[in-house]
Amino acid sequence: MAKRTRKQPAPTPVETEVQPLDTVEEETAPEAEQLAVEETVEESVPEVTETKKKSRRTRKNRKQKEAEEPTEAEGSEKEDGEEADDLTEADPYAPYRYRWEATHRDTRKFDFRRFLMTLVTVIFALGTVALAILTFLHFTAPPATQAPQEEEKKPTSSIVLESVAPKDVEDALTVQEMIKKVKPSVVGIEVTKNDNTSGVATGLIVHKDGYILTNRHVIQDSKEIVVHVSNKQTYPGSVIGTDELSDIAVVRIHNAEGLKAAKLGDSSLVRQGDWVVALGTPGSLEFSASATLGIVSGTDRRVQMKGEGDVSKTFTVIQTDASINPGNSGGPLVNVYGQVIGINSMKLSNDSYESIGFALPINGVISIANQIIEGGRVEERPEEDFVVGGTVLGANLEYFSPYDAQEAGLTPGAYVLTVDQDGPAELAGLRRGDIVTVFDEKPVTSLAVITETLAEKKAGDKITLEILRGRETKTIKVSLAAYVGEAA
Repeated sequence: MAKRTRKQPAPTPVETEVQPLDTVEEETAPEAEQLAVEETVEESVPEVTETKKKSRRTRKNRKQKEAEEPTEAEGSEKEDGEEADDLTEADPYAPYRYRWEATHRDTRKFDFRRFLMTLVTVIFALGTVALAILTFLHFTAPPATQAPQEEEKKPTSSIVLESVAPKDVEDALTVQEMIKKVKPSVVGIEVTKNDNTSGVATGLIVHKDGYILTNRHVIQDSKEIVVHVSNKQTYPGSVIGTDELSDIAVVRIHNAEGLKAAKLGDSSLVRQGDWVVALGTPGSLEFSASATLGIVSGTDRRVQMKGEGDVSKTFTVIQTDASINPGNSGGPLVNVYGQVIGINSMKLSNDSYESIGFALPINGVISIANQIIEGGRVEERPEEDFVVGGTVLGANLEYFSPYDAQEAGLTPGAYVLTVDQDGPAELAGLRRGDIVTVFDEKPVTSLAVITETLAEKKAGDKITLEILRGRETKTIKVSLAAYVGEAA
């Protein structure tokens, strides 16, 4: 049976008329629509005050009752509802105030979110203070004094030759053993020149402190040197010193551990026909420590060549037919005992010749290397020196043949272009513009006359020059000086 619902009469609309502010009259709503939630505007100020007092008394009574008689939840809700009705009649604000009090009653719980935010704030504040203190200490602390740079350590001992007498022939090694014994001491040298060209060559570790022997022409005019050791590690190299006369240079690497110095033999004991192995880096680092087998083709071979400034030099070297290719310069020539007897340096480069290479004898090389390591240059030529000549005049000459001189309207001879300050020529009175016509009693028919004569002389020898100065012929004597390799 459907429940009949009594239709409520529609509320009568309240018409309002806009009137001046001082003439507005408020109309009261019908009694049927006076609900507890509406605000009665007609109550006077004394009535509102009385209502508030009554509301306070009611709440006080309710709290006392709850303290004396705790009830079940449902009963509490019922009483709250009844009290709410009573309060509504007396106080139009009571429903809202009561609802708020009922919601917040006994809700004092731990606020984790507020605690976490407070903790983060405290930590951030402490971090800011610590950062400020550290910044203050950093900028107010006195600057640290720089530790003095350590001086470059010299080797604890000079490089020592290890001689092997002929009677030790039974200790001869196989070719594989020869290579295995020396290979750890062979390095590849990658050089970048000042003109940005690059190339590769070979070097030999002669001291565990990182001293490496090579040829001067290998590292000449270099701006960067990279040394590749046998364990595939690379190190920057620095030039300790060079000797232009002997074509010897010493390079050093730092902070390299486990370096193995090569064993050095006695080149004075080398005989024609001895088996030898040449190791080097021909053409590319991919062929590093390549080995070629040969014999000693000859000893005490005299090879003449020109150095800087057309200085003629004569080398006494070991000849071998073991292949020496570009890139092998500075590599070792090894005997059957696994000892280095020479430094590969040059070869005859001509289509008419094959397998003619030369190595600088190790006895003289070590004497020069020790001077470079100790002082950066060669101050005194050693007794075992393998290069003779190399004396210098101290002047730069240019030869004019009779034909060239006739074309230029000049006198044939060697014209002095420059004179070295405090050099032998300047001390003897030679001047720029002089024409040398006779050199050590030999007519000057080419520059070869001068260079060959210098190669035959020694430091301190005196030679006579006839010169033409203007229209006057003069004779002067020059005391020749030895060429000294420069420090790099």
